[in-house]
Amino acid sequence: MYAGHFFKQAGCKVIGIKEADVALLNEEGIDVGELASYKRLNNTIKGFKGAKETKEDLLLHPCDILIPAAVEKSINSENAAKIQAKIIAEGANGPTTPAADAVLQSRKILVIPDLYCNAGGVTASYFEYLKNINHISFGKLSFRQESQNLREVLRSVEESLKEAGVLRQAQANRRTQTLSGQRQRSGCRGLGA
Repeated sequence: MYAGHFFKQAGCKVIGIKEADVALLNEEGIDVGELASYKRLNNTIKGFKGAKETKEDLLLHPCDILIPAAVEKSINSENAAKIQAKIIAEGANGPTTPAADAVLQSRKILVIPDLYCNAGGVTASYFEYLKNINHISFGKLSFRQESQNLREVLRSVEESLKEAGVLRQAQANRRTQTLSGQRQRSGCRGLGA
């Protein structure tokens, strides 16, 4: 449902949404904002008046963009030939099997892989993994990343200044800033930050 908000902002129409307990369809478009409010109040989309409940397999319903966003291997060799979407944007992890992918490619249906469409979950998992194997908190991980980014920015600026012939003044300023930053950081550590 979350992607629906962005589609609505872009002027698109969301015609179908499926959750574990019900599938909703409205060819005129589902108001995803109203649906989200309804779900917050009722803990389900079942009974939402802005669309009809359907037993139809929404994966097979004609549409421009299909977003399988819940179940792994939901598009497989048994249903790939029946899919009527022009584009599939994989919101779930691995929603398309390799056999289905071959069928979709032969039918010239564009499949945007989960690696691109579902990068937020993968990124969060990666940071969780790093945190666990290194036994560090997100605060320290963030500090390390920020420090690395700042060093890269400084290196880039230095390079530009060297090309412009003003490196000596930049180096003097950098030394002053670095010493000042080290003093501030040491003071913060003493306070438990």
